[in-house]
Amino acid sequence: MNEAKFRCFTCGGEMESLGTGLCPKCQRDHEARGLSRYLLQEQRQFVIDKVKKPIVKALIILASRIKKEPTKQNTHKPTTHVWLDMCAWFFEHENNPGRRPLFKAIWKIFISENEHDDYYEHHIQLVLEKWLEAVLEGKWPPRDLDYRLGHWKEEEPGKGYQFIKERYELAKDKQLAGVL
Repeated sequence: MNEAKFRCFTCGGEMESLGTGLCPKCQRDHEARGLSRYLLQEQRQFVIDKVKKPIVKALIILASRIKKEPTKQNTHKPTTHVWLDMCAWFFEHENNPGRRPLFKAIWKIFISENEHDDYYEHHIQLVLEKWLEAVLEGKWPPRDLDYRLGHWKEEEPGKGYQFIKERYELAKDKQLAGVL
């Protein structure tokens, strides 16, 4: 019987156990990943039954109370229209029927809040700006192309992936050269 393999939280490399020890691929010490280990091993069933299931149920119920679906015809903010495009792209690729109601609820709530509440729109914008700064500084690693998502229609990496990868590699090169 083969022992289950786990993926490194950083690079996606295979590890013998989850959340502990050095990754053979990137040499990251996963002892520091205590929260993931705690949630995925020690408290797994509690998190599933007492945290995830109630949140999923609540989000689906709350989204159903928003009687109008956000569309480009009934919204006016440019940011909302971008989110609507991203939502459409997401559902062209996501194909897990078991998670579809959850994702539909999340997108509906998120897009509706962005459209009608400047407070949330601006906070989202601030978070996106900080994320972009992390990308520009090479702190955000590119996704692992070897890792295959279940229930996702794969496509070739686009400009966003290439940009993140280049920035991350540039920062690593500078770090190795002692510039940073």
